[in-house]
Amino acid sequence: MKKILNYAFYIALVGFAIFYFYKVMPKKGPAYFFETKNIRNERVNLENYKGRVIVLDFWGTWCPPCRRMIPKLISLNSEYRAKGVSVIGMHVVSGFRGNAYTRNFVKKYKINYPTWISTREIEKKYNVTSYPTVIIIDKKGQISNIGARSERKIKKILDKLIAE
Repeated sequence: MKKILNYAFYIALVGFAIFYFYKVMPKKGPAYFFETKNIRNERVNLENYKGRVIVLDFWGTWCPPCRRMIPKLISLNSEYRAKGVSVIGMHVVSGFRGNAYTRNFVKKYKINYPTWISTREIEKKYNVTSYPTVIIIDKKGQISNIGARSERKIKKILDKLIAE
């Protein structure tokens, strides 16, 4: 009987996890175009990037997996910028220490793509619940991919979207 209860518990737990993550993960469909500020406190608007493939990386300076993602994005930006791809780092509010700290971090890591300040509203619209979260938006403004982290996989997606 105890074994059956254990199995039932784990089945219920897995079912809840699938339901929860399905519900909160970003969905494919129209991208949310927003206005925010960059780390220099200047207004920026994602609308200005329509017609390009956009790679949004939601990240934080305090996040070790985010730091490991940065060199991949630097490389992707260098390789794909001239092909119509825009990489944009979205520094998340959680753990935010201020624009000066973030500017120094960007300089230290030699980040070669724009870094914007995310907001709770933006993260909510994209259902961002963990970091880093990479969202790829196609030229038509549709979310094409959510969560790709390997450089090889992102390149494959970008090559396909550029060819469309």
